[in-house]
Amino acid sequence: MGDAVKVLAKWRADHWGFYDQDALWVENRLEKRVAVLRLASMSDDEFRTRTLFGEDAAAVCADALKRATAAGSDFKEIERVNDEFRKKYKPPMMPTNLFMPTERKIAELLQKNRMIDFSAMTEAEFRAMRGVVVQSG
Repeated sequence: MGDAVKVLAKWRADHWGFYDQDALWVENRLEKRVAVLRLASMSDDEFRTRTLFGEDAAAVCADALKRATAAGSDFKEIERVNDEFRKKYKPPMMPTNLFMPTERKIAELLQKNRMIDFSAMTEAEFRAMRGVVVQSG
């Protein structure tokens, strides 16, 4: 299983962000193979609590959430933490029961910090943000 994990991790590192059908298909096939090997090679407890890198999955999740929360309103940093977390730990690299709630919490932080209070903006600020140029006749 170690070789399969290395291959999937390398594929993700080399192709992260490529969303064409071929890249997604290859990643899917690698994930399926690693998932089958994971199930066959881990105890029930390990399957629910460990990453395929041997880490305590709950601790990894807590660390990612802590770093995202520490970013405050810096949504670019929250995006970076989320991207790093997804690239390395997206299942089957981590148990889904721990990955999904953590990713949801980070995504909620990201959404809250990306929101713009349009009602608090003046018309001129809104136009400047959107790049609107008003032509007078």
